[in-house]
Amino acid sequence: MFLGCYNSIRRFLHWGPLTAIGIIQSITVMTIYMNSMWWPSHTSLWALINQTVFVLLSLGTGFYFVMASLTGPGYLRLKWRPAHHSADEQLQFCNVCGGYKAPRSHHCRKCDRCVIKMDHHCPWINNCVGWANHGYFTAFLAFAVLGCIHGTVILGSSLYVGLYRDWYVYYGHLSKVNVKLTVSSLVLCVFNIGLAIGVVLTVGALLVYQVRSILNNRTAIEDWIVEKARFRAERNEQTFVYPYDLGRWRNVKQVINLTCRPVGNGYDWPVVEGCDQYTLTVRCRATMLVTRAL
Repeated sequence: MFLGCYNSIRRFLHWGPLTAIGIIQSITVMTIYMNSMWWPSHTSLWALINQTVFVLLSLGTGFYFVMASLTGPGYLRLKWRPAHHSADEQLQFCNVCGGYKAPRSHHCRKCDRCVIKMDHHCPWINNCVGWANHGYFTAFLAFAVLGCIHGTVILGSSLYVGLYRDWYVYYGHLSKVNVKLTVSSLVLCVFNIGLAIGVVLTVGALLVYQVRSILNNRTAIEDWIVEKARFRAERNEQTFVYPYDLGRWRNVKQVINLTCRPVGNGYDWPVVEGCDQYTLTVRCRATMLVTRAL
């Protein structure tokens, strides 16, 4: 138990998680502070809803960030071998883990383990994104983008009202003069607007990519495998069928659900008619052999 707690704490003692936590905390604290002057929650029902929504988005961002990092991607058992040993020749062998790679599993050099349905290694959560935490990771991205959009609106509106405070006083709009900017609050407000916009652009782009990945039921690594497999199939005048594309709705349900928990066991996957568990693995082996020969 102590070792598990130590490993969990150590995972966050890395520049990626520390930076992400710092950004989340900075935007959250500054937005709540500015909102308390711009549209205090006690002034109306809509003001209360506004602040509540932002706080929930911020809490959701933090929660799913922690869950994505601590849950991990799901690691293949060391020295794993399929139940039917006749399938050995259809799988790749991992010399580091001392076992075969299950379908859709790949070895991560940074984690030093074979990861189930590996998508990529994310430095921000200091962990891989894979079968077990893909739902949590996607939820983290979505909450972060929505929270930063909301935060940008609040910070931008507060900054505008604060900069034109004298104008509101002059024309008698006294309800608008609550925002009082000091030099430090002005600098911090502008800085956090920049942070929030940066998150929306960068994390938003990653979210779009992840949504595309979920809709196609295809990881970043599988994108590369499929591209190579299709090229080889066309060159040999063959037809390539991606075995895990079950249709958009079924693809989404493989990752997204109310609990964000993984579906299945990570070893056996539903496939389209005419394919089996090793269809893509065989293609992957062939691609790797060709790549090494070049």
